Amino acid sequence: MTNKQWFQLHTWAGVFLGALLLFVCFTGTLASISHEIEYLIDQKFRALTPRTKVDFHQLENQLAKKYPDSYLQRIQIRPERYLAGEAQIVTNNLRSFVYFDANTGQILGEGRWGRLSRFIRDIHRKLSMGDVGKLIVTSLSLLLLIILVSSFFVYKDWWRYFFKRPDKLKSSKRTTWSSWHKIIALWSWWFIATVSITSFWYFIDQSLQTAKIEYYPQPPQIQSEVVNAKPLALTKVIIKAKVAFESLDITYIRYPNSANKPIEIRGNNNDFLVVDRANRIYLHPVSGEVLAVQYATELSIYARLTDSVDLIHFGHFSGITSKVIWFVFGLCLSFIIASGIYMAWLKVKRKQPSVVKWQGTSGILAIIICLAGIVLTTISVSIPDEASRPFSPQLLIN
Repeated sequence: MTNKQWFQLHTWAGVFLGALLLFVCFTGTLASISHEIEYLIDQKFRALTPRTKVDFHQLENQLAKKYPDSYLQRIQIRPERYLAGEAQIVTNNLRSFVYFDANTGQILGEGRWGRLSRFIRDIHRKLSMGDVGKLIVTSLSLLLLIILVSSFFVYKDWWRYFFKRPDKLKSSKRTTWSSWHKIIALWSWWFIATVSITSFWYFIDQSLQTAKIEYYPQPPQIQSEVVNAKPLALTKVIIKAKVAFESLDITYIRYPNSANKPIEIRGNNNDFLVVDRANRIYLHPVSGEVLAVQYATELSIYARLTDSVDLIHFGHFSGITSKVIWFVFGLCLSFIIASGIYMAWLKVKRKQPSVVKWQGTSGILAIIICLAGIVLTTISVSIPDEASRPFSPQLLIN
């Protein structure tokens, strides 16, 4: 391909669905620090002291004292020790979230499903359009990869210009935007490559799920359901789990919806670069029998990489340091896309003064998808979250 053809391909990839690409990249940038944003604006998301342990017994008592008519569905402890833990309970068929200090079990506040972090993550991950939305979002990775590869052919001798001083930015002068576009892209190429590759992995992963191709270990099945059975209390669940997987730092517990499905426990086991779902314990919800134990070290290569991608994509592998780095370079990527669109517009402005005609069908479609995502996500987080009662004991003080 000639330089001109590479440039045309580069421009097309950045403008074809430019508004949607910019929207997804910017919401992803916010998603990388969404829990920290909540931490800053609402104290119920803040742990009283940095987490050193999780007092599940005290937590169970505190929940029972304040929500005696409720049923525990899920507990999640964030890896960031400054964030509050989260308990999901069901009261009168309505799901709500209770935030607590992990060290003491003290209740810090409560809220509904539609919190800020959920809004940002849902709109970034799937535009609140289910599996179709996931495929739309992840397919944008192909455009990012085209932009990345073509940029090295468009910008001749690019390796010489890392320290080139950009021109003074002038809003109507295309060359000044180009100088900033190039220098920021040069310093961000590693980040663009990381986001592109991990996004493409999500695309493959979603395609496999859509095709119903299983590649990850499935939960064990319980053959018969015990009639009038009493579900296992939280404290007993923790005891059973500790015996089954002594070294596991438990960060997630989920009760099933019925007695013929297992209780799921997840946690960290000092494995390199995997999320807590890589290590799991499955218990019988009545007897507490250990049905299966999943170790990260025993996963297939593909399954283990799948459990690493989230950490790399969002920069959640080294606490607040990596999160801030990902946030800054996410803003850089958003600027690169926005400036590229603007430069393309400046180039054709005299010949085609109508933005609508210049954007064409693909541009209008991209804007419609963005607006639809905002509307659908706003609606989904505003509706009360109804839920059936989980198969868990009514919260009682022990």
